[in-house]
Amino acid sequence: YNAKMIINAAVTKKDKESLWYRELSVTPEKEESKEIIFDPVQGIAMREGMKYKIPDNTHDPLSVFFAFLSSDFVLGEEIVLNLLSKKEIYEFRATPEKLSDNIYKISGEVHRQDRSSTHGARFSMWVLDGKTRVPLLIKASTAVGPIYLRLRSVK
Repeated sequence: YNAKMIINAAVTKKDKESLWYRELSVTPEKEESKEIIFDPVQGIAMREGMKYKIPDNTHDPLSVFFAFLSSDFVLGEEIVLNLLSKKEIYEFRATPEKLSDNIYKISGEVHRQDRSSTHGARFSMWVLDGKTRVPLLIKASTAVGPIYLRLRSVK
């Protein structure tokens, strides 16, 4: 199957709060895009002309990883962030574990906040320790199957 996805996001410099998120998926049959605009001060997000009230600490699907990696890690302690996807709020829950002097393994899951459906995923992520915490590998189990993301280069 030939498909690609391009994702862009922007966050506030100080608090790493989401400002906007854009996703473009391309297949031989169609091209589809979505955009979410966030207003963290007002506590709202806008998608396809609809406004949604969002709780504090709510991120888009890409920036949630950036916000998590920017958090203060306490080994073995779970970090919980909110994630907006479509119009539902999901909980992003992850726990860091130190594997070596310079590598963390993060284990976590994403589920709808009200847990009213089976939507969700489990993931593992390996990141370098240090100021930027660069992700080396992400493995996720999703409803559509496993996903593997591996760092190939740094520019």
